[in-house]
Amino acid sequence: MAFPTLFPYGAGDPTNPVRHRVVDLTKAFKHLIRYADTSPDGCPRWRFASDPRFPYWALNLKQRHQLLGTAADDGWADDLKTAIGPYSEICSQGTGNTSVLVPEIS
Repeated sequence: MAFPTLFPYGAGDPTNPVRHRVVDLTKAFKHLIRYADTSPDGCPRWRFASDPRFPYWALNLKQRHQLLGTAADDGWADDLKTAIGPYSEICSQGTGNTSVLVPEIS
């Protein structure tokens, strides 16, 4: 979980794959941004909207999902995986030996 202070009990994360219902990310993020709870002094607080990183994280995640959905619809996601495949295998070996990778690129 990326925001343990926003989800203190581990529940409510819209990206959690183990949900009882399928929730659209746009609707889930809109709900969380508008969600307010009561602080100890009795005033409402919008913890998701006031967090310095959550709105940007939500926007980034939504845009990445849109891009991947577009890539899958247009058929170029497979081309991208084919092009990146050998390089991701070299990088995932974890040897730190970039001399193998550099001749491949140039």
